[in-house]
Amino acid sequence: MPNELNCFNCMGSHLTAPKTKISGLLGFARNFVPEEPESNLTGRERRGKAWLLKMTKAESLFVTKADKGGATLIMDYQTVVECIERDLQNETNFKKSEFSVDEMMTEVRGKVVEKTLDLLERNNISEKDKKLITGLNENNNLVQSPEFRPTIPYTYPLFKVHKLNEDQLHEKKIPPTRLVHATREGPLYRLEKWTKPYLTDVSRRFCGDEFLLDTPDLLEKIKELNQVEDFEKYGDKLQLFTLDVILIALYPSIKIEFALESLKEALRKGELDPKLNTALYEFTELILNNAFIGFKGSAYSGKIGIPTGNCISRQVADNTLHHLIKLTVTNSTGYTDSVSISNRKFGCSF
Repeated sequence: MPNELNCFNCMGSHLTAPKTKISGLLGFARNFVPEEPESNLTGRERRGKAWLLKMTKAESLFVTKADKGGATLIMDYQTVVECIERDLQNETNFKKSEFSVDEMMTEVRGKVVEKTLDLLERNNISEKDKKLITGLNENNNLVQSPEFRPTIPYTYPLFKVHKLNEDQLHEKKIPPTRLVHATREGPLYRLEKWTKPYLTDVSRRFCGDEFLLDTPDLLEKIKELNQVEDFEKYGDKLQLFTLDVILIALYPSIKIEFALESLKEALRKGELDPKLNTALYEFTELILNNAFIGFKGSAYSGKIGIPTGNCISRQVADNTLHHLIKLTVTNSTGYTDSVSISNRKFGCSF
């Protein structure tokens, strides 16, 4: 807008706009605050919303979204707590730490600082990287800023409503759940955020054009494939198959050891500096092996798989599945005739 207003003065004095009007217009543009949109809720709806907020804050109700389908669930708060307790007490999936939450926060924070300073000394990362990850300045003193004060990571359940039939829904049966590890602002969070962009680039290069947004995207790609004019030239080299994770969810199915092996292969085939590759591998190893959540003063860590809800879990899973498919589906002569993959073959994981 300032450039347009200056044009008035270049076109002759008879077109010059008064300074007071220009000043007023510029002031309006710089200080414009849009009005709050008028609520379209009815009085009854507003009262219902206020009641819902009140009950949520009083820990009487729990409002969440379903695992799939976009449904909103309003549940008894105590029922949700019992679901979390039941899952955390499953010794197959979770381990209760001998340390308190506060002790775990200190320990994990110390590991992040120790690894970061080690990689800095080896010239794998920069002084700026160190500060971004740990909040330590040039003298290794902690910057007094809120974003460098981690909070306790927590967990919450996603309810698999899609697993219930209509009768079970009417009977208000509690759906199966999966726990999400909310690591946001936890002691590993800044390290995860620093690592994530690099791993995103690595996974996209490693996996190529294999990424699919959702089922409609897959159907669209199949449609495009059917429209290829020289489709026949592919012959028996073109195979379409599905990879299903049976019985348990994807992230708990991925063994950390195999995930790190897959990451190493992805980094080897990437284009990043070798020193940065080392930092990414060691940081990822630290993140996956030290993720935990706090619940009622106790700390819990997962015994199987990689954390659900972690900033880098998606990228780790992408690399792992791509590496798994390459190891299983391809050989020195090309594609195999048929593929059958189940959790049993990979020891409940891969």
